[in-house]
Amino acid sequence: MSADPQWLAPAHLTVPAQRLALRHWLSLRKPGQDMPDAGLVELLDWPAVALPHLSLVSGRPGLDRLQLDFIGNMAALFSGATQGGRYMDEFYPLEQMAMVTEFFTLSARARRPVLVHDEFALPAGPAATVRVERLSLPCQGLDGEAGLFITLHYIKLPDGAPPQRVRLIAPGVRLLAREVWQVQV
Repeated sequence: MSADPQWLAPAHLTVPAQRLALRHWLSLRKPGQDMPDAGLVELLDWPAVALPHLSLVSGRPGLDRLQLDFIGNMAALFSGATQGGRYMDEFYPLEQMAMVTEFFTLSARARRPVLVHDEFALPAGPAATVRVERLSLPCQGLDGEAGLFITLHYIKLPDGAPPQRVRLIAPGVRLLAREVWQVQV
């Protein structure tokens, strides 16, 4: 379920931690480069407010297996993934892997930050749907291609839904809608 990306100014990022993370990503970029070098990424240098929502994934979408190298505690809590260090195809249900690969392909092709809003149908629980906002910040490997992705994850339950732990990495979770924006840098 892909969408043609729209353009979004950085000032329109609604979550302050996203703006701080984008600013840090931009500070790592060398003049004339679309993306920072992956070797410059040091998690301890990222804004502390972003770390709980952050994941770090390595691999080239569609060519390599994607590996979840790091996942912050809030991202893990809402996704149901505490699988740092494992390949994503080892814990994602098979029916979700195409959607996962497509997400990383969006920022790899754009060679710039991409903001994605996904709406998912949940198989069980008080809320029938959940909205997930992700900012993907790609970094390039030695070959100049995107091969490392810093992603900030934010979960929004429908208004009036009781607090609950949402497990997005589970059988029966379906992508209902996807909106994509390329962030102007």
